Amino acid sequence: MTKNKLTFAADVTALIERNIADRNERITAINELTDSYDRTDMDPTQLERLSDYVLREELTDRHPDKITRNEYPFMSTWQLDIRHEREYSLDLAENHGTDGANYNVPARRHRIAKETRFVDKMAMAKNRERSARYKRDTSPGELVSYNLRDTGGEFAPEFTQRVGLGRRWIDELTQTALLT
Repeated sequence: MTKNKLTFAADVTALIERNIADRNERITAINELTDSYDRTDMDPTQLERLSDYVLREELTDRHPDKITRNEYPFMSTWQLDIRHEREYSLDLAENHGTDGANYNVPARRHRIAKETRFVDKMAMAKNRERSARYKRDTSPGELVSYNLRDTGGEFAPEFTQRVGLGRRWIDELTQTALLT
């Protein structure tokens, strides 16, 4: 930095430290300061400090509703950052109703390969078990003939033990399902 740029920076700091309350007086003082220097001696950073000094009231207004209170409002950098953090993209609102419900078509998550292999392995094991049970239950058993004259009209114990067999099978299935 040249000597003139250093003196310009010092003069800007001195002007800001004067803390002039009236905006018109501040603008007049800034115009006098900038007119006394050549444009090549003015540092852009110092000019930005001067513009912030002119807009001191707007930049220090921390009221959250200043956008609706002022005719031509603008926000400081930190207020703009906070606003951007609170805003959402309109794409998110595309499928949301005023009741807050998401009316987007639901989409299932795709399984990863490890999950697919695990599901296939479990399905094959259950299919083998079902197939064995079906084969056992539908295979023909030994042929047993009954003659009621031989037993005096009573059913043989082998025949009466078959009563409720379906209920016992269902009970077995629910017990194995509860264990797995």
